Amino acid sequence: MRRVVVLVCVCILLISVLRFQRIPAAYTAPIVEPETAAPTEIETQPVLEGELLLSVASIDFSVVGESEDICVGTADREYILWESADESVITVDNGVLTAVGVGSTTVTATYGDQTVQCTAGCLAETEEELYLLGEEVIRAPKRIPPVYENPPLEFFDDAALIGDSITYIMCKYEMSEGILGHPTFLTRSGTGLCGLLYRYSNIVYRGEEIFVEDAVAATDSKKLFVMLGQNDLGWRSVEDTFADWQVFVDRIREKQPDAEFYIQSVIYEWNPTHIHNPRNDNIAIFNEKVIQFCKDNGHHYVDIQKYVEDHTGRMASPYNLDDMLHLNLEGCVMWMHVLNNYAYLQTIGANP
Repeated sequence: MRRVVVLVCVCILLISVLRFQRIPAAYTAPIVEPETAAPTEIETQPVLEGELLLSVASIDFSVVGESEDICVGTADREYILWESADESVITVDNGVLTAVGVGSTTVTATYGDQTVQCTAGCLAETEEELYLLGEEVIRAPKRIPPVYENPPLEFFDDAALIGDSITYIMCKYEMSEGILGHPTFLTRSGTGLCGLLYRYSNIVYRGEEIFVEDAVAATDSKKLFVMLGQNDLGWRSVEDTFADWQVFVDRIREKQPDAEFYIQSVIYEWNPTHIHNPRNDNIAIFNEKVIQFCKDNGHHYVDIQKYVEDHTGRMASPYNLDDMLHLNLEGCVMWMHVLNNYAYLQTIGANP
């Protein structure tokens, strides 16, 4: 009898424990699968190839609201970091600078381990305020080109610079400075597109007068850096002068089929600030036509004018030689650096 009582007590105790834990007698713990970590994407840093280069060492906008793209070279713009040290003066967006206030600051571009800088500023809020500034300020160059390291002087080994007295004066300075590595110069003071095509003002080569296409063939020049039209625009219309370009190209290619044309912009003349010069207006229109001509025909356009101009639409005074249309030593050195920079961009496959 005692054994029965003890067994009943044990059963009652077991039932109480099970009820308290609220676990069914037949409960089986579920099988828990081990957690699998979600795959993580490994971020790979892009390989930053190419060179980060700027088109200016310094630029001063004339009035608030002006903007310009200064990014050149072969760097991938998507990965270039831009910074303006003073965004109340200059803002920068993907290489495009915009003047938002008067003053001066520094713009920095970073691409991997490459860093380049330029100074940038703005002279005035409005054009009216601009012309109240001193002559020394508004007649200064608007842009200063950079000087790239190790310019490819061999680029000019098979090049000829063709032009009038402006190019002839540059020839004399190049002979002493050697910045371009002494390319061939084919010049004639006072000539132009009309003079060369109608045979009354031909190239002087080795002391003899010779047709321009014969001079190109004689020197076996393959790259032709041409600046012509300045003298023509003194007495001919923009349309008549521009119409001669295709004739000029065709005539040279009859003798030198492989000739590659690098057409340089015609540069503004120097004038006192208060004197309006209609020829500078025509030069601006002419250059726009030449830009389109180069695009339509696969020629290179080399913009010299934008580095020559001041803030009044004329030749900058520090580059003026004779109060006319010729560049002095400082101006010609600037010109040669622009040509060197263009050549360098060509050799690295950039689009100048």
